[in-house]
Amino acid sequence: LGALEHNPAGLAQLSNSQVSAMYVRWISDIQFASLAGAHVVPALGTVGFGWKMVDLGGGLLGSPKIEGSVKDLTASSHLLTGAWSRALREDLFVGGGAEILSEDIAGSAAAGFALNGGVLYTPVHGLNLGLAALNVGTVAAFEATKNGLPLTVKLSGAWKGLEGDFGQIVASADFTWVPPAQDGWAPATAIGVEYWGRRYFAVRAGYASTDTDLSQLVGLSAGVGARWRSLRFDLAYAPFSGLGQAIRGAVNWEIWPLVTMPVPGSAVGELRTLTG
Repeated sequence: LGALEHNPAGLAQLSNSQVSAMYVRWISDIQFASLAGAHVVPALGTVGFGWKMVDLGGGLLGSPKIEGSVKDLTASSHLLTGAWSRALREDLFVGGGAEILSEDIAGSAAAGFALNGGVLYTPVHGLNLGLAALNVGTVAAFEATKNGLPLTVKLSGAWKGLEGDFGQIVASADFTWVPPAQDGWAPATAIGVEYWGRRYFAVRAGYASTDTDLSQLVGLSAGVGARWRSLRFDLAYAPFSGLGQAIRGAVNWEIWPLVTMPVPGSAVGELRTLTG
């Protein structure tokens, strides 16, 4: 269900309906939570929904030397997302979506609306190539002016191979362009690899390029996963040098229909017997 965040066209590759929840304990007591779901509708495609919340926690605003100037500062934001995707043909998928953003900083509110769109192409079995444009819209900056959201363009690729009795390997790479304050677009790069052992357990590692003066370890991440029937559990860890560390936990539930039906996605029209 990460397709809701990175490329809505990826929803069309789901072979069943799913629900996913995630919680992140980030640096400086920042908390992040999300809930997402997708439902496969034969002959229509796949529809998805998502909700995200970021809570920056409490802090201090002002100077303790000036009487009455110190107060708690709280900040949070919520994001609602809806998306639709379908297969145009066996190797080509398209998707689009909309999202509503609301923010609150120390009692001041802001709201915005944006559109997302993307395509996914599978030239050969096991290889996915994607292109997406995200955050096409504006946000009302705390009830005063409207500013453009940070338009994001993503180019990504993923390869799945070595499928067999001993599991499978997935390798991926993302290139993300976000317009900076200065002229010119500098891409951010992220790479990752995942190994699944007989679909029962997984180990993962990744690296995302960062522009920071912190330790070179910032950008590295590692994780594990486990599957039990239709449930999948994931845990990830990322260091942030002296700022602390981030720990992410997620659970995903695959809702298997108790029927034999054409499954849209990676094998369009292929009949599969789906059991609970």
